[in-house]
Amino acid sequence: MDVSAIAAGGNDWQTRLFGALQQRTSDVDALGASLGANDLPGSQRAFASLLADRQRIQGLRLSQGSASTSSKPVVDDLQSLQNALKAGDLTSAKSGLAKLLTDLQRRSTTASIMVATARSTVE
Repeated sequence: MDVSAIAAGGNDWQTRLFGALQQRTSDVDALGASLGANDLPGSQRAFASLLADRQRIQGLRLSQGSASTSSKPVVDDLQSLQNALKAGDLTSAKSGLAKLLTDLQRRSTTASIMVATARSTVE
């Protein structure tokens, strides 16, 4: 197989992953807007889209041999948010979304620190 074919495949995968990550951001924004408007059906639809994004992102990462990046706090947050939306409890759903965003930010910061540390040991 020639190197350009491999590179093209990598770029396609990266493009699809980037698109899925952008969609996830849009769906989180839509969930926040729906919760802010006290729109339960809209919140449930946005959450369903968010779960679909999560599956798509995990599938893309696994297709490239990457490990799953879900952490227990994030999985727990998603479950709590899902339970609140199923129960029609918008107050708990709003709290759940805030906690999810905090845990996602914490995970992102931790990952950034780990990458920086790894780079400094390699260089």
